[in-house]
Amino acid sequence: MPTSSSRLAYEDCFEILDMAIDDDAGARIKVADKRDAISLRVRLHTARRIDREQNMLTYQEDHPLHGKSAYDRLVIRIKELEEAYYLYLEKITRNVNVEPLSEVAQLEAPRPMKLINPPREVPVQRLTWRRV
Repeated sequence: MPTSSSRLAYEDCFEILDMAIDDDAGARIKVADKRDAISLRVRLHTARRIDREQNMLTYQEDHPLHGKSAYDRLVIRIKELEEAYYLYLEKITRNVNVEPLSEVAQLEAPRPMKLINPPREVPVQRLTWRRV
């Protein structure tokens, strides 16, 4: 059965998403088991999709939220900790240093490779064929 497309069906999900957005790091929810975690994650993703669709109708094309959701900044993961299941809603705030490989390759001088275990001379065996 398909999920509902009504925003009212996901009021609980929007409350959860709002709590996660309002916190500096996000939020987590303890659930009964993995099946409940998967179900809630699907509902949260559906709520986010509904928000995107609504924003496409609400905002004009030049607006930053046209076709997007403020909740898109959240990653939703299932984690098992100490025999309990949690749904983590974490803000994407990773500060990573990404370097294009073309620039890195120019800076690093190629080093000659040395074989750790060089191959030994192996005598070649001649194979003879005979008809059967």
